[in-house]
Amino acid sequence: MENYEKATSEEKDYEEAIADINKALELNPGNAFYYTYKGQIYALKEDYAQAIEYFNIAIEAEPDVATAYAQRGFVYAKQGNKQKFTEDLEKALRLQPDNGELYRIRGNGYFALKEKQKGIDDYNKAIRLYSNLEASAHQYYNLRGYQLFLLEDYEAALADYGKAIELTPSCALYYKNRGDVYFQMGEKQKGINDYDRAISLDPKSAHKYYNWRGNQFYGQEDYEAALADYNKAIELKPDDAYSYGFRGLIYLKQWQKYKEAIADFTEAIRLEPEDASFYRALAYSYRENGEKVKAVENFQKAAYLYQKLEKTEEYQAVMEELEKIQEQ
Repeated sequence: MENYEKATSEEKDYEEAIADINKALELNPGNAFYYTYKGQIYALKEDYAQAIEYFNIAIEAEPDVATAYAQRGFVYAKQGNKQKFTEDLEKALRLQPDNGELYRIRGNGYFALKEKQKGIDDYNKAIRLYSNLEASAHQYYNLRGYQLFLLEDYEAALADYGKAIELTPSCALYYKNRGDVYFQMGEKQKGINDYDRAISLDPKSAHKYYNWRGNQFYGQEDYEAALADYNKAIELKPDDAYSYGFRGLIYLKQWQKYKEAIADFTEAIRLEPEDASFYRALAYSYRENGEKVKAVENFQKAAYLYQKLEKTEEYQAVMEELEKIQEQ
């Protein structure tokens, strides 16, 4: 089943961003910046072929746009193509050798290629270029910390997040990120404390932090604590679909409370009717509750939405589930 611990509203945000950029391109169809931005959105969606296509259009329109080369190179790194990654980043840095952001992008590419030290070195270059601009330096420490976190180098990530907090102690997100590291290191109370600090600094976004911390508790198999945080998130923002989705996952997968799971996923769908993952989860819940007809209906809806979004892997997985349940 889909990894609901990581479920977010990102897909919706991407589609909205693409719609906005398409409107901008209607007014200015040859704008390389817009195509570069559109390529970045597709890269975030992990639609790398489409991303490269838009970076190519941007470069064709304006061959001196360093960011387009850099972002295309990063996508090549994500695909494991080191040669093309290297070529594109060399082009970008020839165009703008003092642009710290290009070193950050190249650093991310090296991290993607599992060349950690080269990634760290490039971030150091970016930080040095912005050493007189604290507003940028703390961001680079945070971003490098995230890359190190992904590589499970928790001590190094902790150091970078600590430096980001030192430079900007009022940023809630940095405490959240450091809290995630503490959870992964088994230092739960420190993680809880950092999340509490993040919530106090950014109370308007408190429901997000409760959801994120709930996911950490879920990963630690502390389901009671996770449920408490999801409940708090729902109390603070009852129209957030993903809070119901997270809570429904506990009811479905951990406690086998299928009626409660059905209620939560149904509410999530009411709030986000185009999210295929909720229909898929609801289908599983109905199946486990012995309601085959409703399970089939929701698997079919999930399959339709996955196909519409061109999520082939998810679509195929749902179709396999449909075949199994229809054979029963």
